[in-house]
Amino acid sequence: MSKLNIKKEHVGKKIYDIKMSEYVVEHYKVMADSEDEATDIMFDNRFDKSFGDGENILFQGNKDHLDEINVQEITTIKEDDFRQYGEADFECEYDGGHDE
Repeated sequence: MSKLNIKKEHVGKKIYDIKMSEYVVEHYKVMADSEDEATDIMFDNRFDKSFGDGENILFQGNKDHLDEINVQEITTIKEDDFRQYGEADFECEYDGGHDE
């Protein structure tokens, strides 16, 4: 698990857990004899977008779509945290538990 470097100047700041998922839609025009062949051509060429007009495949572009974003407050950094972890700055693992 990653650690946050907590300093006394951070007292009062909140720590958030953010989960984001997105998907990308890629658009191709493919010339082929069958759907299976068109799909094979697309998979064979999809990471090399340097192909151009006049070949069997034309990359038409892509669009990112934000599927979901979930922002949840975990805790607020308090002066008491420095007594718990020591008076100096500290690193702390926040496990996603929620401050009640």
